[in-house]
Amino acid sequence: MEKFMSRLYKTTGLLGLMIAVSLCAPRQAEAINAELAKKCREKSMAAYPLMTTGGKQTNAKEREVYFRNCLNNNGNVDR
Repeated sequence: MEKFMSRLYKTTGLLGLMIAVSLCAPRQAEAINAELAKKCREKSMAAYPLMTTGGKQTNAKEREVYFRNCLNNNGNVDR
């Protein structure tokens, strides 16, 4: 009986470890499509144009962050 319980605990522990690892594994990101990329590019260029009316250049990093947020939210970005 003791041998059976030892084996049961070992099997249960191994199964629990496998479940924990599978739940913690990173998921693959979905590939973006061309329509979403174009939509997000248009939105980012509208939000952060290359040159503003006063001649002040906008930050390319801000535009990139906006674009990435747009992609991550499937085109729905709130400023």
